[in-house]
Amino acid sequence: LNKVRQEIDYCFKEFKSIVENKKFKSTFGSIDSDAILSRPPKGYDLDNPAIEYLKLKSFTAIMPIADTEVLDKNIVKKSLSIFETIAPFVHFLNRAIEA
Repeated sequence: LNKVRQEIDYCFKEFKSIVENKKFKSTFGSIDSDAILSRPPKGYDLDNPAIEYLKLKSFTAIMPIADTEVLDKNIVKKSLSIFETIAPFVHFLNRAIEA
């Protein structure tokens, strides 16, 4: 979690462009913010431009899929589109963890 926060802090412009991308937002809405700190994490100031993302306790994007969609003949095409949309987010998080 600390590594992800650090990467967001260092590369906020890139992170913001991923999670605020039009296709990302239309597919996933936003990053799940159910688990969020009430105060900034240790080492980060409240006036940090990325503070709302830095306060997150997890980094997940969710897209519910109805049973009818799963059974649709176009599920493979739809799934590919979803995975292409989430890929930059996953790559960003993986890069943070691997650093």
